[in-house]
Amino acid sequence: MPGEPKFEPQIEQSPKEDKYSLEAVREDISHKADKIRKWGESVGLIEGKDFKVIESIRDTEEDDKTIAPHELREFGVIVGERYYFDFKKYIEGQYTEERKRENPDNKYGGPNLDYSWGGRFAVINDGVFIDTAAASDVEKLSIPTHHEEFLKFFEEKAGFEFPTSETLNPLLKEISDQGLEIYKSALEKLRTLQEQDALPCDGYGLIDAMEHLIMILNDAKDGEALVDLPEVIEGDMPAKTRHYADLTYNAESLKDLDRVTEITGIAFSDDIRVDKIYDKHGFNRKEMENICHDFSDYLDAKKDAGG
Repeated sequence: MPGEPKFEPQIEQSPKEDKYSLEAVREDISHKADKIRKWGESVGLIEGKDFKVIESIRDTEEDDKTIAPHELREFGVIVGERYYFDFKKYIEGQYTEERKRENPDNKYGGPNLDYSWGGRFAVINDGVFIDTAAASDVEKLSIPTHHEEFLKFFEEKAGFEFPTSETLNPLLKEISDQGLEIYKSALEKLRTLQEQDALPCDGYGLIDAMEHLIMILNDAKDGEALVDLPEVIEGDMPAKTRHYADLTYNAESLKDLDRVTEITGIAFSDDIRVDKIYDKHGFNRKEMENICHDFSDYLDAKKDAGG
């Protein structure tokens, strides 16, 4: 989705199951897109002007090396700022009720909302996730990030400064210099287990996660790995900015490397663990989701107050 860091789908990824095939994913996206278009029509919104549904399944072979594995399945909805929180209420209400009736055996209990930068949310735990963003101009794909506002909000909530690329890039360079080969060895072991049909179900997601982290650490080795969010995104978000969002706003989604060790037997010392970069602040990265949720509510209240 333009201007969008991706969330990893909340599904067990196994190439053996037809429900995760390209055809099944396309069908899932088409069904959900139809619901959203009907909602827009029912409230008098014009597609392309007031909201935009982006249906796109990328073929791995067509992607360049800046696309992380969890970004390959893409489905997004961009909604004008003035309608965005009405859209959120639709997702939390009618949409969720309909999806639960359609999929009563969903073991994840979804759909649920997952929050990120700019008050954005993704719809997860319901098959293919839906990325969303609020745009100041839908036609031009201009998306405010509220990044500077969030920096202050985060510090008040967490008690320390939100990590910037300036602070993270040197740390990632050290991790890359000391641990890149260990990450690569773990990925190779996971792939070997996959070929031997000995990989646990959650191992498929770990393969994607390790490929993503290696992509970031390769960039860190050669130069800057991350670039901060600008105040407004126009069109596509650059890869290094997406990676910045993945390690900061979406920190709670980072895979626990202890599980990689359990499966592969390859250990990661604390000083090379990307999933532990917040530990020095005594901050549980799982709390990032709650802070982003609170920021979304803050922006909603500000909008209602005319701010």
